[in-house]
Amino acid sequence: MYFHRDRSGRIFYVGKGTERRAWSTDRHPVWGKYVTEKLHGTYDVEIHRDGLTETEAEELESSLITEYGEQLINWINPGRDFDYQALDRFHKLRDANRRYVAETRPFENTDLLQAIARYRKALIAMREYEAITTERGLVVEMGVGPDWGDPNILDRLTLCLIKLGRIQEAINEAEKYFADFPSAPNLAIGKRIKARIEKQRKTVATP
Repeated sequence: MYFHRDRSGRIFYVGKGTERRAWSTDRHPVWGKYVTEKLHGTYDVEIHRDGLTETEAEELESSLITEYGEQLINWINPGRDFDYQALDRFHKLRDANRRYVAETRPFENTDLLQAIARYRKALIAMREYEAITTERGLVVEMGVGPDWGDPNILDRLTLCLIKLGRIQEAINEAEKYFADFPSAPNLAIGKRIKARIEKQRKTVATP
């Protein structure tokens, strides 16, 4: 069992492991960003307890994370300060928007212009609930976490735009989305959208 402490001696991470795990930097991105940006790479490793069984280590880790919770950068941490009212609002808005997107699909076969307008409205709604602050504390300050939004909306929108030959609009929508939600291109659906857009970009560039 080990601690990571900042230069003032404050514990910012609690962990367990064997051999050289306490000194490893192969960790969740939020740990890396905190150490790089806040501590400029300088921190101390302290072995708190040694010779524990796996069960003993898990129990002690859980106890210590609960004790120091608010000051820790641990991703799995019951002490993280969630705003549950904000979380409830986020989920209600997201669920309503997803229903709206599902209801839009039939318009793709009957009225592409209406489908495009509705998908653009859904993107605006998504950006509004994605901007809701649902947590306070060190972890959220690092800005590391799911930041892919709902690329299904972009997927449908770009398909509709391309069907109407509005290629540049599809390119612009994709570029803006991926700039706002940088994890989206790493998802399977994000890769599919990128491939589609790159294919269309070549047609626009061809004289």
